[in-house]
Amino acid sequence: MIDKYKNKELLGKYKLNPDIKIKDSIIRNNLPLINDIVNKRYNYPNFKDDLVQEGMLAMSKCIDDFDPDKGEFTSFSYPAINNRIINWLFRYQHTVRVPKGKRAEFVPDEFTHLSQPSEVYESL
Repeated sequence: MIDKYKNKELLGKYKLNPDIKIKDSIIRNNLPLINDIVNKRYNYPNFKDDLVQEGMLAMSKCIDDFDPDKGEFTSFSYPAINNRIINWLFRYQHTVRVPKGKRAEFVPDEFTHLSQPSEVYESL
């Protein structure tokens, strides 16, 4: 759970004295937000560490850009974290989707009679 008061205090300290230790504390304090975004919105177990890392990089930039007088930090950082993760997925996830009408061209003839993917795996 994110401690909003501690967050506000750390962000105020960071604005007065930009120190990497304070920035690290802010990121650690907000790590549940990043994990929440990754776990609820994206179902990529193989990429979870990468997505959390991208979220942390986005939060680092948000810490530098955030103005405490203009609102809540989590409201400011949530869209930035989410967008950074989406951009990472577009860049590095290479899923090829074959249109339904064209699937017959890409499936070997010996598998065309099988209807379920599990039947394909069993036949191998």
